Amino acid sequence: MTRYEIHIPDGLADWIDRKMPGIGGVRTVKIQCCKVIPLEWFFGRASALTLWRTVSLRNTICPIDPCNRTKVALLLHELVHVEQFRASPVWFPIKYLLNLFLRGYWYHPAEVEARIRAHDLIESYTIEDPCHCAEATAKLAAEVLEIIRAIAT
Repeated sequence: MTRYEIHIPDGLADWIDRKMPGIGGVRTVKIQCCKVIPLEWFFGRASALTLWRTVSLRNTICPIDPCNRTKVALLLHELVHVEQFRASPVWFPIKYLLNLFLRGYWYHPAEVEARIRAHDLIESYTIEDPCHCAEATAKLAAEVLEIIRAIAT
């Protein structure tokens, strides 16, 4: 099973540290990319899995582009689970498995919380734009337009 750790871009990491103090600093969380997610045989073919302070992302998610809202939202969702594990390192995994059997994934309280928080966080991230994604997109659009004009003349 090939795994490698990834670096979260500084602008995104600093923003996460401000918005999610409950994780104790995103740079202290092990974020790894994997061809096969740990415990995939049990949880199924998920895009990511969090166990305590380790977030495992499928290779197709890596690297985390701070301007890709889908990837950032998934990372934020998983970091909510880091907070949940950190708040209750012994009971959270037990309650998680119990709720998974009783309610399934979609109605699982920890998953509902993670979806809601990630949604709220990604909205805030988009508005605040700490990685200057809107500026980068505008610059790229201007460059593409310049290339098109050059080709047309």
